[in-house]
Amino acid sequence: MIAASKLAASIAILATGNVSNVDVRPLDTSSTVIIEGQTATVPGAQAGAVGVTPVPPTTCYWSGAARVCPDGISGARAAAVQDPATAAEIRRAVESVGLPALSVQIQPGGRTLVNVPTIFFVDAPTFQHSTVLLGQAVDITATPARFTWHHGDGSSQTTRRPGAPYPSTDVTHTYSQVADGLAPRVDVGYRVTYRVNGGEVLTVDQLVTAAGPAAALDVSEARPVIVAP
Repeated sequence: MIAASKLAASIAILATGNVSNVDVRPLDTSSTVIIEGQTATVPGAQAGAVGVTPVPPTTCYWSGAARVCPDGISGARAAAVQDPATAAEIRRAVESVGLPALSVQIQPGGRTLVNVPTIFFVDAPTFQHSTVLLGQAVDITATPARFTWHHGDGSSQTTRRPGAPYPSTDVTHTYSQVADGLAPRVDVGYRVTYRVNGGEVLTVDQLVTAAGPAAALDVSEARPVIVAP
């Protein structure tokens, strides 16, 4: 912003050349000087400086989820402002940005036993992202809401819980056969909420799924061994 002295100098320059009676009006946020009914813009004019006149908006704009049109604006000018992003557009934007793909954790380690419950869990933090969509500022929050566990043996299960490490048995799977090189993973369905221009919080009606990377797991069989007492 420029100082009041520089603004006064700009007004003096604009007032030269057979122009007189400069109309100065104290204002809050203007960058326009009125000279006998003509306007001239003074870039960077300091708010509240002498000679600054407020300029009413010349087009409609969005405040949150509400369209605001100043008096006298209608028709094509009112329709020119872009509508705020829809839930479907937000969903497409989230899918293009990508949500965190979470790595499944398994206990015990990379090897488990036949007929013994194997524990699955995942760290599932909330994801936040801000972007500009259709000229609107959009704040996105994605919260893990559904977990589909693929065990690597052709079976799967879906929970609303992320599981937990031992001694919890919140999410487990029992393998019935010996196998090497299984590739279990977890796919996370995120519940997405968003705000446009700081407005009310809205929700995308469908979950957005991020497929997790595969882990490595072998399934062995424990053989009983008789030992001397």
